[in-house]
Amino acid sequence: MPRFVLTELQALADSREPVKRERGRRGLEILNQLQRSKEIELTIHESESSEGSVDERLVRAAKVLQARLLTNDNSLCQVARLQQVTTLNLNDLAHALRPVVLAGDEMELHLIKEGRDPHQAVGYLPDGTMIVINHARSLIGKTVKIVVSSTLLTAGGRLIFGELKPPAVISA
Repeated sequence: MPRFVLTELQALADSREPVKRERGRRGLEILNQLQRSKEIELTIHESESSEGSVDERLVRAAKVLQARLLTNDNSLCQVARLQQVTTLNLNDLAHALRPVVLAGDEMELHLIKEGRDPHQAVGYLPDGTMIVINHARSLIGKTVKIVVSSTLLTAGGRLIFGELKPPAVISA
């Protein structure tokens, strides 16, 4: 971890703006968790130069250290790649790991809470994707079999709609 990133997180954590302050504190908390982890060795790298923006300094440090850059900043990712720095965008990773769910798919889902409409119930996939189930409000707290009816991409992420799977009819 470059020292200048740690300094920037500390400045954010001390900010008068609540949103910046919370983001800075969360960043420092995550670094402390990483430092305590037995699987990860976290060290602070002293940077030679204090010239340029934090993004410019990150790309320069990654080049010097022959390190890879891990970020959720799309602009930084593109700039680093243009300068031949191996970069992984966390948003791309999250998208790639998201399970593919298509209309007609069947699955079991634990219903957790009420939906927006009076008849709806809501459950979540392991990745946090919300699934809204029609005519299932009375089943909140239970695990049910559902059939995906549609998916919708919103600014907040993917939203999936489903219906309760009808019970199987056994013919004699």
